[in-house]
Amino acid sequence: MKKFLSSLILLLVITVLACSDDNTNEVVDDKALSKKSYVMDEAFKNNVGYIDSKTKEFIKITEKKLKDDWIKIHELDPKTQFGTIKLIEAQTEEGEKPYYMLNATTTDGRINISSKAYGTDMGIQVEGETCKCESSGCEFSGCEVVRMCGCSSCYSGTCKKTHTLTSSD
Repeated sequence: MKKFLSSLILLLVITVLACSDDNTNEVVDDKALSKKSYVMDEAFKNNVGYIDSKTKEFIKITEKKLKDDWIKIHELDPKTQFGTIKLIEAQTEEGEKPYYMLNATTTDGRINISSKAYGTDMGIQVEGETCKCESSGCEFSGCEVVRMCGCSSCYSGTCKKTHTLTSSD
């Protein structure tokens, strides 16, 4: 019985030590992910815009404007509907400047689009680069933009990637 108890106590101590690592995964508030404390789950709760190339002024845009631009740039049906645009910290390669993606999926789940953006003193500055991942034949969920410009796989179907570069005016 004494051996059983000491073995049980030893197992408990090992479990506690293994679970109390200094590198614990804390739940981080989305607002704490950047120096500027951006709201991540609803991108347009932040100041979002672009720099006008002629005046060098920061021009604020609306969520509707960005969605309309995506429809125009990617020649989508004007009736295309998107969910809420989220702000995502992009997966970057070593040495690449960190950036964000303004990302949304169509309400039918077929198309996922992101625009590249950077955090600035003025707010989220949209660049003229977008990535569209369009799914067909996917059983559970469609492919998604994971970086500029890369799409995840949906395994059971196909994913078509479209990368665009435009000016900010």
